[in-house]
Amino acid sequence: MKLTGIFGRLALTNLILLVLISYFIIYVFHKTEQIHRILHEVTAVHLPVMAAADKLSASVLRMNEFRLKYQVTADKDFFDRFSGFKSEADEVNAHLAETVMGKSKSDIYDRVNELYTAFAEMSAAQISGRERDYAGTNREIEDISSKLTQQIKLLKDTADSEWRSKLERSSRMVERVLHRSVLFMAVCILGAAAVAFFNTRTIARPLQRLGEKTNEVAAGRFPDRFSLKAPYEIERLASDFNIMIARLKESREQKEEFVSNVSHELKTPLSSIKEAAQMLREGAFESDPESSRRLLEIIDTESERLIASVNGIIEISRLDINDVPYEMQRCKVGLILRDIARKTAPIASGKKINVTLDIPDDLPDVYADAEMIGRAAENLIGNALKYTAESGEINISVKKTDERLLLVSVKDNGRGIAEADLPHIFERYRRGRNQQGDVKGTGLGLAITKKIISRHGGEIWANSRPGKGSEFLFTLPLSF
Repeated sequence: MKLTGIFGRLALTNLILLVLISYFIIYVFHKTEQIHRILHEVTAVHLPVMAAADKLSASVLRMNEFRLKYQVTADKDFFDRFSGFKSEADEVNAHLAETVMGKSKSDIYDRVNELYTAFAEMSAAQISGRERDYAGTNREIEDISSKLTQQIKLLKDTADSEWRSKLERSSRMVERVLHRSVLFMAVCILGAAAVAFFNTRTIARPLQRLGEKTNEVAAGRFPDRFSLKAPYEIERLASDFNIMIARLKESREQKEEFVSNVSHELKTPLSSIKEAAQMLREGAFESDPESSRRLLEIIDTESERLIASVNGIIEISRLDINDVPYEMQRCKVGLILRDIARKTAPIASGKKINVTLDIPDDLPDVYADAEMIGRAAENLIGNALKYTAESGEINISVKKTDERLLLVSVKDNGRGIAEADLPHIFERYRRGRNQQGDVKGTGLGLAITKKIISRHGGEIWANSRPGKGSEFLFTLPLSF
């Protein structure tokens, strides 16, 4: 590939940009390291020194308090409290010795350590009874305590001043890096724009032709497959465009099939309702109440079927655009499945189907919309009841997997699904070819179920063999 070609020019300009960006990244990394060291010093040295100074000052104050109380009451509890605060002060002082850095703070700490050692020794000697001159000793201890408190405050103020200075320095560094970043970005943008303008002159013509084809698509016309003599990138774009056209054509065909299926699903019950209503209006069975009742049952049944079809279409459309609000909360899948099994028990009993539940009581919760998960599970259980013959068996089970998922299974020994149909059963208006006409439906139940499970971050699939039954499985993530 020649350097004067599109790829060569882009490679060269990208290499130059890469070098500039690498240099800038190194610069930013270096400054970031400096800022990190400053902030680390603030958090690991200055702030701990300030906190330890406060704690040491408080401990000294409490030691004084309980020392004086013990002198007055001779209560052993005050002695123990004094000893406790002395141990705490010793630990804090030792921690300060390890933490203090820098000559200014080290000099102050040496004075603090000297005064604290004298204060601790004199206080311990007095409270243990080795020092009998209480009045004189108290004056000395108070004097040392006052000086110690002043030095501790000076140490804290020095650390406070230093950490504020460090923060101001890091802030200035951040500001400089930000300004240079903006400048660098502006230069890169201007350079990239100039290169893009120069390279565009070489590829404008094939892109113009591609734009004309796009306008045809926008006008509702799908052009035939075409090819372009252009650089590889544009040829690949043209190839992708041809694939898009093919998929748009396929989408239009699916739309026409969708309209056809909807028309069929609505036409059949409407025709039945119209014919039954017309017969009743004409009085065809005025003398036969039983036949009239059957016509009314047809109207009722087909009306329910019509309502179910319309509701299914509305629901799948809302799920397509994520228009259904989900109320996500911790819920128990086992309780949801048991409730559905209870509600569908009359159907199972009517067909003498044995429904078994394998649902442990200690299942973890999932984070889901209980109503929507119930609707998805009810679709699967309802299908199992539809396509399982009398005296059949259905098993509903749930278990926890090793991947923080719950695995739900609805298994039956019904008609099963043809192998060729399995990859398509979750598509709308798709029903297995081996399904008989005695089971009516919209063909939307499994599509709706898949939408619901996908919205919850789960997966759904099926295993089946004709005449051997089907097993539908889906997963749901556990709640944390």
